[in-house]
Amino acid sequence: MSFVRGAGAAVFGMSLVLSLSACADDDSGPLPAADVVATAAPSATPTPTPTPAPQQFTVVASGDLLIHPGVWWRAEREAKGTSARYDFFPALSALEPLIAGADIAICHLEGPMGAAGAEPKGFPLFQNPPELAVAVAKLGYDTCSTASNHGIDQGEAGVNSTLAALDAAGVAHVGTARNADEDKPVLLDANGVTVAHLSYTYGHNNARPADKPWLINTLADKSILDDARAARAAGAEVVIASLHWGVEFVTNPTADQISLATELMDSGEIDLVIGHHAHVVQAIEAFGDRYVAYGLGNVISALSHDFASGASREGIVPKFTFTRDGDRWKVTDIEVTPTFVSPVGGLHTADVATDLARKPAGEDLARLRRARDRTVATVYSRGVDDTVVRVR
Repeated sequence: MSFVRGAGAAVFGMSLVLSLSACADDDSGPLPAADVVATAAPSATPTPTPTPAPQQFTVVASGDLLIHPGVWWRAEREAKGTSARYDFFPALSALEPLIAGADIAICHLEGPMGAAGAEPKGFPLFQNPPELAVAVAKLGYDTCSTASNHGIDQGEAGVNSTLAALDAAGVAHVGTARNADEDKPVLLDANGVTVAHLSYTYGHNNARPADKPWLINTLADKSILDDARAARAAGAEVVIASLHWGVEFVTNPTADQISLATELMDSGEIDLVIGHHAHVVQAIEAFGDRYVAYGLGNVISALSHDFASGASREGIVPKFTFTRDGDRWKVTDIEVTPTFVSPVGGLHTADVATDLARKPAGEDLARLRRARDRTVATVYSRGVDDTVVRVR
């Protein structure tokens, strides 16, 4: 017999009491046995099945969003007939399946965003349209690193407008800050696991006020390991650091990059490093079960930004799978998607593997194959295991 908790149980109990009371007042004698209804005792409350602890989660990261005039000109054309002035999503839409499918997706903003209606500016002091944040959110990014050599190109006002645009779009941010209290790692939820994101740059092109060091995090004046320990004390189980470092258009990581990577990995405080600034793809290297992706190249840039024999038009979007191993997490799989900034059908970021398979009309397939071949050679150049790191 099932026992129903709630209102039904109360009705059942009341009817039984009334029946017994009637028997007590009746002088006709005991209730006939045939009229006695046997009832079962309520069963014990079932123990809820605990929700199983997550065993895996994924993190996707991408390279520099470098908004030159050629990039914002297309975005302006795409927005014609809408209420917005710019629409950056179409040029980046090939990335959406990669970005939106991850538990955490990390972008890197090379330059600050201006206030609504402000005119964009290119090199040397960038100011991106704030509509870029809308596209970042639409693609599925969860957080952006904002510490770069261009991070304070527009001073404190540029930091404020950048972070306001990201806030309005619902995207987290780290690397620049509006005040000292905001200058700390961001904590994110990845399928039930708390992940910290940190961001630092080797330097900045515009002067930083001496009394406002929190405007931008630099490798020289911020302790990455102290921040990582603070993040773990706040509940982070995994710590990821975005580093703006290296030398532009140089594929091989520098001695300084390798030295810092070794220090961070040996500490045990940082689980993954993702690098930017070189504008070309650099190697992925294993330090035990911790990994450093030295440089992710460019997500998008103008065709005029064509250096290093065209390598500056190439990038990678790695997907890192973290797997629980006892009381810690480790990277067990890295799937790398090569990208290419293509002019076919309008300046856009191409998913190289997808386009090589689908062969879209007009696309320069030979150039895509060259991009993939160069990416493969570079990614494995420091001896990473190809059973863990796979290039699509």
